[in-house]
Amino acid sequence: MTDESESPQRIEGHQVTEAVAAAHRGLRRDVKGLLELLQGAELYVPLQVPMDGVPLGVQVEMSDGLSLIPHLLEDEDGDQYAALFTETSMLEVVQDELGWTTGEGGLEYCSVPALAALDMALQVIDDERVVGLVLNPLHDTELLLSRAEVDSLAQNTALPLVNYVRDIPELEDEKTLIAELDGPPPRDLTQALDALVAESGSIESYALQQTFNAERDIEPHLTLHVKTRGDVEVQSLSRLIVERIEGKVPEPGYIDILFDTLAVEPPRLPDQLS
Repeated sequence: MTDESESPQRIEGHQVTEAVAAAHRGLRRDVKGLLELLQGAELYVPLQVPMDGVPLGVQVEMSDGLSLIPHLLEDEDGDQYAALFTETSMLEVVQDELGWTTGEGGLEYCSVPALAALDMALQVIDDERVVGLVLNPLHDTELLLSRAEVDSLAQNTALPLVNYVRDIPELEDEKTLIAELDGPPPRDLTQALDALVAESGSIESYALQQTFNAERDIEPHLTLHVKTRGDVEVQSLSRLIVERIEGKVPEPGYIDILFDTLAVEPPRLPDQLS
């Protein structure tokens, strides 16, 4: 007789869908929440061809002799992505929108334990010209994962999703650790910044620090503090800085840019002069 309290809790598809939606913030805590649900969940794999020797609706054990050929997504640049779904209703949408079929018939799929499905997706990424994984394609919760992010989830490790987390402002409960640089920054980086300061009338000065935010960062990285003067279009200046320092930022290869604008007093009118 089995104690029901010790039985693994069944995770419903809609719960995983909600966790995928929450992971759009990209914070480590949100990815951890998704990963916890994936322990007891299943994901759905759209099949390009029927699975040999497996009748529809029959549950079988995964074995070395059992193989499947999944559908892949392709973007306008020709890059391909593996695809997994948290609910079967989403497969009906891709069947209609993308015309996916299984062999000559309607679209078939198989359900696989979530972590095993991620490991299978990782093998597809490594074996084919596939660059990443999309969870829930064409759905509001669509989530794009890089090869490294799929690998971390398959290994039961929660990492922040840097391409998503950069789009949300820092929350009050986040903590950013600030440290001095381990050594001098790359000379070509500082030369590019010095040249920009010299030719730009809007940059007063800059400073480089090493920072780490556990919710947002995979490892410590550079943060550039830019002190500006006058009325500055921050977005335009930020784009200019990124263009000038492209290819000059050390590992992990990205940099945060923070702006601090100096207060500039307006010219005083003659009747205000003493």
